[in-house]
Amino acid sequence: MEEFYPMPMFVNLKVADIERSIKWYQEALGFRQVFRNTGMVHLRRERFQDLLLFPSVERTSIEPGNGMVIQFQAGKSSVAEIAHRVRQQDSAKLEGPLEQPWNVREVTIQDPDGYRLRFSEPIDVSLQFDQVMGEN
Repeated sequence: MEEFYPMPMFVNLKVADIERSIKWYQEALGFRQVFRNTGMVHLRRERFQDLLLFPSVERTSIEPGNGMVIQFQAGKSSVAEIAHRVRQQDSAKLEGPLEQPWNVREVTIQDPDGYRLRFSEPIDVSLQFDQVMGEN
């Protein structure tokens, strides 16, 4: 049974085909269904990595890459593992993994509705914030 706790932040996404989206998030990114009712599905990947999916009234996709990126820490998986899992899905659009000068490795994935999700992990956990910012 899923743990219920106050979520400090979560994202609501309107999706064109809720069943397709549930399947994609589960298979491509390892999310699992926490709760479902007639107007909403609550998905979770890890603690505090929650999404709420709502069927779009318009039943159309958003314009891909329309300025919004949902950022997650990779958590228990590496970004390489996440990228590998996403590559198994034919419909997935993937950028990375890329190393960034702010000491993270990240992968960006576009879901079937055009939303972009970015997963990141630290490269060198021994570096302090000032060391990383001083190198840029």
